[in-house]
Amino acid sequence: MKRLVTSRQWRFNMRSGSLRVNHRSHSGVSRRPHCSALLSTMAMRPAGRYHQDAASSGCRFSTPGLDSAAGMEVYITPDYRKRRAVNWASDAALTYLNCLIHNRVMKYANAGTSGGLLIVAQRLLNWTRSSVFLLCGLMATASHAQTFTTLANFNGANGYNPNALVLGSDGSFYGTTQGGGSSGNGTVFKITTSGAFTMLYNFAGSDGATPRAGLIQATDGNFYGTTSQGGVNGQGTVFKITAGGTLTTLHSFGGTDGSTPAATVVQASDGNFYGTTSGGGANGHGTVFRITAGGTFSRVLADFVYYSPNTAGAEPLAALLQAKDGSFWGTTYSGGGSGLGLVFQTSASGGYFNVPYYFGNGRGTAPTAALIQAADGNLYGTASQNGPGGQGTVFSFVSPFASAPQVLYAFAGPDGANPNGTLIQATDGNFYGTTSAGGANGRGTVFKLALGGTLTTLHHFAGADGAGPKTALIQGTDGNFYGTTSQAGNNGGGTVFRLALNSTASPAPSISEVDNAFSNIPNSPIQAGTWVAIKGTNLANTNPGRGWNANENFPTSMDGTSVTINNKPAFVYYISPTQVNVQAPSDTAVGPVNVVVTNNGASAGFTAQLQPFSPALLQWGGGQYSYAEITRNSDNALIGNPSVIPGTVAAKAGDILTLWVTGLGATNPAVPAGQQPIAVNGNFPLGINPTVTVGGRNVTVIGTILRYAGLYQVNIQLPVSIGTGNLSIQVLEGSYQSPANVLLTVQ
Repeated sequence: MKRLVTSRQWRFNMRSGSLRVNHRSHSGVSRRPHCSALLSTMAMRPAGRYHQDAASSGCRFSTPGLDSAAGMEVYITPDYRKRRAVNWASDAALTYLNCLIHNRVMKYANAGTSGGLLIVAQRLLNWTRSSVFLLCGLMATASHAQTFTTLANFNGANGYNPNALVLGSDGSFYGTTQGGGSSGNGTVFKITTSGAFTMLYNFAGSDGATPRAGLIQATDGNFYGTTSQGGVNGQGTVFKITAGGTLTTLHSFGGTDGSTPAATVVQASDGNFYGTTSGGGANGHGTVFRITAGGTFSRVLADFVYYSPNTAGAEPLAALLQAKDGSFWGTTYSGGGSGLGLVFQTSASGGYFNVPYYFGNGRGTAPTAALIQAADGNLYGTASQNGPGGQGTVFSFVSPFASAPQVLYAFAGPDGANPNGTLIQATDGNFYGTTSAGGANGRGTVFKLALGGTLTTLHHFAGADGAGPKTALIQGTDGNFYGTTSQAGNNGGGTVFRLALNSTASPAPSISEVDNAFSNIPNSPIQAGTWVAIKGTNLANTNPGRGWNANENFPTSMDGTSVTINNKPAFVYYISPTQVNVQAPSDTAVGPVNVVVTNNGASAGFTAQLQPFSPALLQWGGGQYSYAEITRNSDNALIGNPSVIPGTVAAKAGDILTLWVTGLGATNPAVPAGQQPIAVNGNFPLGINPTVTVGGRNVTVIGTILRYAGLYQVNIQLPVSIGTGNLSIQVLEGSYQSPANVLLTVQ
């Protein structure tokens, strides 16, 4: 991972009960830290002993009473995107907390509030004097008040074992059942939000039987789906059905082209439909196929082999996902190097097939659900079995997709078990889903999962209200959640239900200022791609605030809070009731623009000034005068005014220094807003170096590169004849210059 030159790694060793703070250069070479400087940035900190540790070239914190059977290290780097002062005493209220991290259960002291592990202490370069950060939220919380309503009970005659619902353009929900109906081969039905039920079609066998997946509504207004059996060859079909119930069989599988499709199709950007079969094909382990709306079965894009270096995997039970880059992503239930399933990527032409991950290794197995691409651009999914809690997981793939997914949550039984259904990301930014087993009654649950990993169980099924939900939820236009259970209910054949969350409306937000987040000047101009601090009241419901993983691409919504700048979605990094920090979206506009914050449906606007450039330096502190956060390349010393900032030293004539700057414009090649430069894997220099002045004199600019999203590294060399004292340092891009009240101390 690329790090800021001045990054401080806080290493907490669970065995010894110590906190070591190592300063590392960008090349990873340690240098001597300054305990006093680090500790001065923490307004409150745990009781214990802090001392210089010569052996580790670090700053060691020791405290008695830690008890751990297994070791763990946690690294935190300073985060320049967030401002928030946090009282340690209130945020570190718990002494011991159990948390699943890296598939091991740890006990540790100085833990944060329920919801995660707290290893303190980012010094948030100029943005606060103290801060803490919740690292892992693998904890379940109690459910909030909600209203559960059973809309329909299946009894066999009207169907049996319903699949997932789809919301039609008419506001009604459409679905299929795996059995029942007049021939016992399954049905297609429609149901309204009030529970009015209409039977649309009964499968007879020759036209298909046993649909194991729901429907999609295509751009032509018709619904498309699959049956796992029946058809001309008895091996399943692809069909089209109108909203009025007229069904057309588009394709009957014959084995070599696949058999037994267990998932619905997806309509891709090219207008064609893509899907999977769980069996058949050249190797008998399933296929990926393409079919047109007219029923032309174009080709098999992939034939799965239980284990192969190229198309490994078997039994793809889930629908495909077409990602924003146009490629298709999916999972297989089994096969692959581990035999426990895998994640695969393929193209619309079938000329590309990639397997980024084989399940196992404590992250869950046997995926049955489709992947989703969330607002942050990352992929999320569920594994139905195993994992750290033994009962399945929710995982994420970060872009670029790592060699292994991150476990966002691990089910353990009381909180649910066997998540078979696909996740959805609701309008509040959270994920919602179901487990087919576990919970208080062992019959499954409905849950909400925050992006940070905190799970809330919303409903425990008891049998009379249904059991065994195995499909995705869907959010209606009324904001409520609708879904099905595969079993039980009044007649034993499953149910359709509605879950309404009884949450109070968010108070209207109010914006008092919009700033360039580095400038420390209220209502300072902003620039496309730069970091923006929005201040006010009721900007988010998350209290205390929280930030996004600084090493991942950024979402456009977090916990129901989103921001637009000039009608374009901004990329959210930090939210709290009084401040939201975002990266401004890419834009070519200049002049006054409208900044709108939306907090769970309630919005407020503010006019900000958008400029072509808005340079500002990362600083040690605010006020009338502040000091730029700078390092000296020769020894990685922190440069500042040592009489004001303990642990810093003054610069000297001839020094080569590293500055951190925002608002310098596009790089070549450009990096879209919301993405980390490390995420697109390249070097991103600025086309033309900015001008830097110290004490009013131009200094040599050695080079400029975009190091993190919205943050540039600028290397300069001071003249040998530079003056001494607290000198003004400014960065100029064209006619735009950074604030003049930022100082560099030279002696």
